[in-house]
Amino acid sequence: MMNRPVLLRTMRVANLLRSWSAVLVIVGSAASSPVHATEASGAVPALDRGPRAKPDPDRVIRPPEPWRRPGDSIAEFGPGHDSAGRRALLEATRADDVETIRTLLAAGINPNIATPGGDRPLSIAVERQQLETVRLLLLAGARTDFRAASGLTPLATAVLLDDLPTVEVLLRARADPEVRSSNRNTALNDAVALSRTAIALRLIDAGADLEAPDRLGRRVLGGAAASGNLVVMEAALAAGVDPDQRDRNERPPVYWANVLVHSDIVALLERASQRRSRDRPDAFTVTPR
Repeated sequence: MMNRPVLLRTMRVANLLRSWSAVLVIVGSAASSPVHATEASGAVPALDRGPRAKPDPDRVIRPPEPWRRPGDSIAEFGPGHDSAGRRALLEATRADDVETIRTLLAAGINPNIATPGGDRPLSIAVERQQLETVRLLLLAGARTDFRAASGLTPLATAVLLDDLPTVEVLLRARADPEVRSSNRNTALNDAVALSRTAIALRLIDAGADLEAPDRLGRRVLGGAAASGNLVVMEAALAAGVDPDQRDRNERPPVYWANVLVHSDIVALLERASQRRSRDRPDAFTVTPR
């Protein structure tokens, strides 16, 4: 008869063997599974998601933009807004076919549809200086606060083209002159830099921000001093801008006027500074640099 200590040791060994057998069975079944095989080979196991949907040729894949809203994308329309109608609006805009545009808009085609590149009917019409088409699209609810494929807003495009009538129509439709293009300029920054004097004056009259810096950090007086635009300089000063208005690097407008040898601008700034000093004894006096 086996004594008690030997019996206990025998039972412990038997229990241990049974535990290891169970572990080996589980490991063996996992190693033989397809998922384990693909993981061992470095491949990613394919998941069966059913039949794949066909790509939608009208789908617009673009980064989200703060000014976009549902319905602006070609892929976001409901029943009754077929892709053919939307393409027809884009093509009619390119052809400046006013009657077709009027018909499509009356049928409910959204004027804010966008191509994959970012162009919309309004940006196309502004680029082609189609004033009547611009009016029609704005009346139908076309938005103005977006960047086209060129990176420019509709207002900035009109500034670039020196198209004052289109600028006027856009401003009457409440286009925001503070929306920046991809060059980080506002419409007024561009108008000043390009010496679009009449447009710059209209933007100032419309309340454009005279403190908004351009991509180089220059504000309206610095930009006008750099471009030698005496008329814009006088208009900005008349609107109450400080003649010592500093840029991002703390340089006053007279710095740019001196560097680019615009003596008439230097003289104007000095006179404006003297007047401001008389009105405000504590005001800084412009010193030519």
